[in-house]
Amino acid sequence: MKHCCFVALLIALSTLWVPSLHAQANGGRIDGTVSDPQSLALPGVRLTLSETRTGMERATTSSASGTYFFAGLLPGNYRLTAELKGFQTKTALVVLEVDQQLRLDLRLELAKVAQEVEVQSTVPLVQREDAALGEVVNHSLTSELPLN
Repeated sequence: MKHCCFVALLIALSTLWVPSLHAQANGGRIDGTVSDPQSLALPGVRLTLSETRTGMERATTSSASGTYFFAGLLPGNYRLTAELKGFQTKTALVVLEVDQQLRLDLRLELAKVAQEVEVQSTVPLVQREDAALGEVVNHSLTSELPLN
């Protein structure tokens, strides 16, 4: 009798304990593929997921096939940022519900190429093309010239 009560109590406690473990093991998930404008996979993209209310951040890098994932997420509002040199940074705002499995594929656009060209030129000291001489003379110099 004592043994049966102990077993029944053990079973009752285990049923209370197992769902709490189940809730911790699950959670929301965000995954997807990062691609370029031609829909080719982009490996090595740095992805940062920020929970907007708490500021909690997680980071990952896209795989060789361009895939990424964030698992075990709590419900809330998130900002997902994708960055790769040579491409424009992409940001997406996401609302994640309880145990939601969200697929979010991202397409990164090529970055604008900025090029600056500076041309400097100087007037040569010796002019070899012709033998003509000339100079601009202002009015004050001509009015002060001696007349003899």
